[in-house]
Amino acid sequence: MAANSCATKVQTRGFLPAISYASLNNLTFLNNIRKRKRGKGKFYEVERVIEKRKRQHTEEFLIRWVGYPLWQSSWKHDFNLNDYTLRSYEDPQPPMERVERCCHSFLLNVQSGVKSSGVDAHVQVPFDLDVWRYLFKGKGTANGRWLLFEREDFERFNGLPNHWYYCLNQHGEGKAIGFPIKLKPYLTKAATKDYLSGENGSVVKAQTIIVKNFQYTL
Repeated sequence: MAANSCATKVQTRGFLPAISYASLNNLTFLNNIRKRKRGKGKFYEVERVIEKRKRQHTEEFLIRWVGYPLWQSSWKHDFNLNDYTLRSYEDPQPPMERVERCCHSFLLNVQSGVKSSGVDAHVQVPFDLDVWRYLFKGKGTANGRWLLFEREDFERFNGLPNHWYYCLNQHGEGKAIGFPIKLKPYLTKAATKDYLSGENGSVVKAQTIIVKNFQYTL
């Protein structure tokens, strides 16, 4: 019996009691069970990470959920998300259909802006921010709140014609974007004062609609 007792207990220095590693293992096992039970709940599938922000000592990520509209996206702490989701923020892989749609929107807005712009005109373009990160891959030079981009920085934009940055008339006269171009991605909320009928006939404020854009200066 003495030999068996020594196999499961190790005497510590001083007046501390002996430690039973068998009991310690059992305690760890029970704690793991309790943690798993507390962690049970409904799981939601992430469609994409839209944006992130700093909150005190942690980061929060704005998540678009599979099967839910954009306005039901929600901010989640980084410790509530798995590693794959966190990595997808820095290295997104959006479907090419969305990439092409954003590039087409960019082209139409740029062409319209070049034709009608005055000096230092600001143009807003609806644009998915994960597509922004995918296309630019960290390119751009910081200039205050703006980023400066050269023409070659747009090489990943699908479907842009060679003349995307200028417009000419039949006389060969026109306007062109001067590089570097100033761009600024941002996330905002559409102002709304709408109210909805809630539970038990109560009136509740409608949820704010998220708007994803980037702005550029001509």
